[in-house]
Amino acid sequence: MGQEVARGYVSRKEGEFSTVFPQPIGMASTFDPCLIEDIGTVTGIEARYYHRQHPMGYLMVWGPTVDPERDPRWGRAEEGYGEDPFLIGEMTAGYTRGMAGDHPIYRRVIPTLKHFCANNTERHRGSDSSNVTPRTLHEYYYRAFEGAIVWGKAGSVMTAYNELSGVPACMNPDLQKVLKDQWGLDFVVTDGADFSQNVLAHHSHTTHAEALATCLHNGCDIMTDNAEMVATAARDALSRHLIMEQDIDRAVGNSLVGRLQLGDLDDAVCPYNTKPVEVDSPAHRLINQTATREQMCLLHNNGILPLELLPNQSIAVIGPLSNENYRDWYTGQFSYATSIRNGLRKKTRRKSCPLG
Repeated sequence: MGQEVARGYVSRKEGEFSTVFPQPIGMASTFDPCLIEDIGTVTGIEARYYHRQHPMGYLMVWGPTVDPERDPRWGRAEEGYGEDPFLIGEMTAGYTRGMAGDHPIYRRVIPTLKHFCANNTERHRGSDSSNVTPRTLHEYYYRAFEGAIVWGKAGSVMTAYNELSGVPACMNPDLQKVLKDQWGLDFVVTDGADFSQNVLAHHSHTTHAEALATCLHNGCDIMTDNAEMVATAARDALSRHLIMEQDIDRAVGNSLVGRLQLGDLDDAVCPYNTKPVEVDSPAHRLINQTATREQMCLLHNNGILPLELLPNQSIAVIGPLSNENYRDWYTGQFSYATSIRNGLRKKTRRKSCPLG
């Protein structure tokens, strides 16, 4: 598990190209859940493509990010869908539906929603507490996650680094009571290297064994951290009777259900193992082009568009980003890219084609 899919499949291997869609804030600006579902389908197909190249590849993917964008200065603004929980829920549900596929038993991939919840700060986020009222928690933060879990086939959630009103997010009792018991979520994972922070940063417990017991009892299944440390904590917790073997069986079983849904144990039966798959195809590029166009918001046209150049006229493209195609941490490797400057230059060379 662990493949990033914020805006399409993200490979860290040189030359493994994928379709790179607009940043999530741009995808949200399309206000088109059906289009976002198509984007999710492309992402899931390309994840399967690379899984077939590398059978140990990841199909339990990390994304989309559901955290509301409450402040544009937040350090992870490239991941989120805006500040409105209804819009976030609709768009992320479309994305996860597309990624997971429409088969009644099997899933193309298993989306993992990030980061549950109130993860809206970067400074000291590994130890700080997000203190919110129960009403704000349920009507704002939880509301954003509900759609993708209940209707969007998201099978997993990643917990946040921060505390939630003094309780580390990976120990939040609502992981079990709300996400699993009420909404039907399959399993929960911690953020990377976060399990150890219960002792080292949050100081919620004095030993990793005690922290593990609290995580398991409250619905967190997978500690995404140093394997030897987690195993040692589990053995210590068992010997001290802080947990029972059935606690481990339940946590392991929850993630194994996901492996079954992905067809890991019945390769010949799972339709997503046998369907032809492709990556960075013309059809995928067309969907990307549609999303790129629909994300743009034109507030007012005072007559300058459609743009039509007269003889001897030129366009000035101004600014340090005019000829850049930046990649953030959640961007895959693209096989082609067009900057604003080059795009305008190419378009205006077609004398008979007005710009609109």
